[in-house]
Amino acid sequence: IGYDVTGERENSLWRWALLGLITGVGWWTDGLIVVYAFPVVLFGLRRASLRHWYRYGVAALLFVIGGAPWWIYNLTHQWEALHWLIGGLQSDSGVSFSIGDRALGLLFVGLPAAIGIRYSWTAQYWAGLLSALVITVYLIALAYGIRMALSRRKRGARQADRIETTQTQHSIRFVMLALGSFALIFVVSAFGSDATGRYMTPLIPTLSI
Repeated sequence: IGYDVTGERENSLWRWALLGLITGVGWWTDGLIVVYAFPVVLFGLRRASLRHWYRYGVAALLFVIGGAPWWIYNLTHQWEALHWLIGGLQSDSGVSFSIGDRALGLLFVGLPAAIGIRYSWTAQYWAGLLSALVITVYLIALAYGIRMALSRRKRGARQADRIETTQTQHSIRFVMLALGSFALIFVVSAFGSDATGRYMTPLIPTLSI
């Protein structure tokens, strides 16, 4: 939906409304929704126009409504949830993690769990033969992708290809921005104190794409 409203369907009021509602509910249930909201905001700013003000307003209103439990709790509890998100570099057990520790945890603990190379519920860094199978699948997919990219270049810049290429580039930028925003948010927020697997779930659909 976020991809649609920042592209060719920016005039769709119901999509803006649904985007606001879903993002609000997501913000209430899991703050990592910002991983997907951040690219939408950036792409939306690129095409922002005052003629869409009421669409933005509807999305913002439904965002507040969807996340109403979060707002009610924090307004009555000195913004405890927000303080937890940005208030420090400690885990729930009180152990401190530096920015570097969080980055290493993301690369060598969280990411391998997200792509299936290690089990998220164990302390092992390798899942044995299963890891080799997963890596093989990824290498085949990478080789296929490279082959398809080279094949498209050889076909030349026909009109249909140019349209497809523009849409593909837009999609790639959107996905890469989501991955980048996840890495940044994970490293600088309280989520980075636990790289074992549960906070890696936003990566799975993005990496699958």
